[in-house]
Amino acid sequence: MPTTRLFGTVLLPVALIVGVYVVAHGQLSPGGGFQGGVVLATALHLAYVAADHRALKRLRPLTALDVADSLAAASYSLVGLAGLVAGGAFLENVLPLGTFNTLTSGGTVPVLNAAVGVEVACGLIVLLAHFLSQAVELTDPGRPENGDN
Repeated sequence: MPTTRLFGTVLLPVALIVGVYVVAHGQLSPGGGFQGGVVLATALHLAYVAADHRALKRLRPLTALDVADSLAAASYSLVGLAGLVAGGAFLENVLPLGTFNTLTSGGTVPVLNAAVGVEVACGLIVLLAHFLSQAVELTDPGRPENGDN
């Protein structure tokens, strides 16, 4: 359907921008890493809506996403351990708070939002990749179906 392709193609970059915005402004407004990560993963899957499974497979390098998922989870833990190293509690703020109501006013919260956003986005993309690979049966149009020998 041409309208579905147009819809997915137009919304993909918009959804990416909204996802990054939600992650970046999580300490200032409702939202944050988890919500923004879901929006980012959804944005990538608009390629599936706009094109097909093959186009989506070209856009998502699963090995790189697995590595990014692991690095994001590790960075969350490292930020938490920084509080312990500084003599406080796990996840205690160790960064300056900056000016009120700005992106830099959240201390470690924006860093944690970014880590969670990357982790959730990568995790959902990989999870949906496995679901779609099982749900979408790609057949060669020239090959006969089973039983049509």
